[in-house]
Amino acid sequence: AESQTLASGPWNAHSFANDSFQLSTPSNWELVPAPSLASVGIRLTDPLNDSFLVSSVVPKRDLAVTSLETFRQHLIQTLQQSFSDLSMQETHPSRVDGQLAVDDKMSGTVNSVNIVFLSRLVEYPDCWVEVRLGTTRSRFPENEAMFERIADTLQQKQ
Repeated sequence: AESQTLASGPWNAHSFANDSFQLSTPSNWELVPAPSLASVGIRLTDPLNDSFLVSSVVPKRDLAVTSLETFRQHLIQTLQQSFSDLSMQETHPSRVDGQLAVDDKMSGTVNSVNIVFLSRLVEYPDCWVEVRLGTTRSRFPENEAMFERIADTLQQKQ
């Protein structure tokens, strides 16, 4: 109930990737320093719900992938290095900010913790953007709708 109250309250916009993109979260989400993301992304946590968000931008010219699906496969291979028993639960195409996107619901284990997360990949003309939101398996059902709402706020800044 508390997470639903916070989700319906004021939200904060967060810019990332050198102020090229933004997304919004409930006001209780906290920005976490992430040196590995530096100028390309952002990391936030919701300590009340054991939830996290990571979003990053990859310039298309930096990867030898040519489609949203090949970028998705590249990302899955990368995630398999961090998560044991990574499994895909749902996949469906979508559109975000007027761009082609694909949403995946996945689960896996990292450091003996069972995690469920949503990954939204968006193809922009010159880059790929990922928004990944996750939490523990027991907390996912109560947070899934909020995760989708957060992912829906992604937009490229003009």
